[in-house]
Amino acid sequence: MKDEVKVRELAEEWLKISSLSEDSMNSAYIAHFDILGYHELMKERRPIEICRLIEKVRILPKLHYYEQSPNDEFTNMIVSYPSSEKRDYEIKSIAFSDNILLSTLNNWRLLLLVMIDIQSALIKEGIFIRGAMVYDKIYHSETLVGGEGLIKAHHLESKVAVYPRIIVDKSYIDEANAASKFSNSVGLVMDFLKLDFDGNYFLDYLKKIKHENKEIHKNEVNKAIEKYAANDRYKPEVLAKYEWCKTYHDNSV
Repeated sequence: MKDEVKVRELAEEWLKISSLSEDSMNSAYIAHFDILGYHELMKERRPIEICRLIEKVRILPKLHYYEQSPNDEFTNMIVSYPSSEKRDYEIKSIAFSDNILLSTLNNWRLLLLVMIDIQSALIKEGIFIRGAMVYDKIYHSETLVGGEGLIKAHHLESKVAVYPRIIVDKSYIDEANAASKFSNSVGLVMDFLKLDFDGNYFLDYLKKIKHENKEIHKNEVNKAIEKYAANDRYKPEVLAKYEWCKTYHDNSV
């Protein structure tokens, strides 16, 4: 009986997949990021510890959506937000190794808040991320993600972001501003962003977290600089990534 139910479920899933069309691609706000130095982290720490953190990152958007915050060291730096921030559309998430992608149809502001939480919480653990946020077409199911949005976000993350920052593409900013016209809040997206030396806007997470947490972050940045400066086997561009972080922190005090 159990096998018959499973076969029926698989048949239904097969038919659903067969019916996929261009209409299955949605325009969405997308955040794509990866963990810097992932392979080294896997050697320095227990692999299951890193996997546990990535799983928490993956489920964090759902905690936001249902307005839940477990009493956990990882979430004690979460930025609180009013219940009015809750929208009709959830934030989907999917992870593979050190690559994580989030998407939402309408929740541009909540996605920014979630990314601030993720970046803040991971730096507290001595883990730095690099990523990009765009608005574009994407197919995002529980098991698969694909489309121009993913390609664009991955390109910006791997080729443009360079440093431990989340750059926010013009497509995201323009669409968020357009959506804000309906709520008379044009320009609010810029409250989350900072213009960098290379002309790219990035997520200004330090602006949104508590002062005491900034000190924790600064200590982790200094630890990373000491680590990479003390060992000649690291390339200069690796150290430059964390020196960028120090400059960002120094300029945000």
